[in-house]
Amino acid sequence: MKIEITIDSDEFWARLVRDVRAARHSVRIQTLSFEGDLVGTALADLLAGSTAPDRRILVDSYTRFIISDRVIHSPANLLDRGLRAEVRETRRMIERLKAGGVGVKFTNPVGPFLNRFPARNHKKLILIDNEIAYLGGINFSEHNFAWHDMMLRFEDPTLHEFLSRDFEHTWAGRNQNTSGEFGDVEIHLLNGRASGESFETIFRVLDRAEREIVVQSPYLSFPFVEKLEEAQRRGVAVHVITPERNNYQTMKDYLLWRAPRAGIAVWLYPERMTHLKAMLVDDRELIVGSANFDWLSFAFCQEIVAIIRDTGVIADFRKRVVTKDLRESERFTGPARPVKGRLADLQLRTVSRALGAIARLNPRA
Repeated sequence: MKIEITIDSDEFWARLVRDVRAARHSVRIQTLSFEGDLVGTALADLLAGSTAPDRRILVDSYTRFIISDRVIHSPANLLDRGLRAEVRETRRMIERLKAGGVGVKFTNPVGPFLNRFPARNHKKLILIDNEIAYLGGINFSEHNFAWHDMMLRFEDPTLHEFLSRDFEHTWAGRNQNTSGEFGDVEIHLLNGRASGESFETIFRVLDRAEREIVVQSPYLSFPFVEKLEEAQRRGVAVHVITPERNNYQTMKDYLLWRAPRAGIAVWLYPERMTHLKAMLVDDRELIVGSANFDWLSFAFCQEIVAIIRDTGVIADFRKRVVTKDLRESERFTGPARPVKGRLADLQLRTVSRALGAIARLNPRA
């Protein structure tokens, strides 16, 4: 098996373009966001120009409601000409793809009263021919491409076949909760309903930590923070890299209150958003994928999570992500902000409980 880490959009896009142009049989893409801006239209053009007979893209219904990180139908955005133009271009882009023979489907309808909105298909997956697979955190929009993020590229026919079956299940409207082992790579497919069972595997990795856990996530929250606190109490050094400029301030307020109280070192990544999500445990196990290690990914969203034990990949991640990002980040040494933090914690837990109650009333959510 060949595994390659592609860091940030330039590196990822250059590699993806080469793979898609070389495709002979199929190009299948799954994403949360696919927007009619320069990035989305570039992907659409790439798909339209591919000679592969099977070209398909799965997009979560999130894109029908959120464009450029803004709610399309909110009163404040209804008169925003730039946003309205991008919404129109997104629709035209999708129609052009369909007219050109590219299959397009939207996953996870939100329900008549948005009652299923929390249950997003958060996976980012690309499958090319019968061997190449990408997974990670990058969506197809300009603002996502501007963020710090990562995709992993795999070359392995068995792993590809496993992920291909999941793509076809999702295309047919079904979600799987299953896992597979492929040498030094363990893949977990989470269906959003029984994901907690699969995350127990992740928790066991954290429980095995003896020396160090390094986490990077924009939205780290419960129940993952509690597991990191347990590790810290055992004497494990826990470091968390999170964006200084978070697009959801509540998540930052929560983390800057909760983590320092437990002695967890928080490092603020500067200047731009980091959307990268990974956990490196004792330089032995690397947890990556689409999950943000937050309450939404734990209880509601469909996700792909990989546990990698390949020493070469881990060394590359340590050098190109951990060492570099820690060097560029500044350790948070300010006050724990108890008022903001407790309010954020209360808000997140209240919303989580409310959404959980709604989900139980909607078994298809």
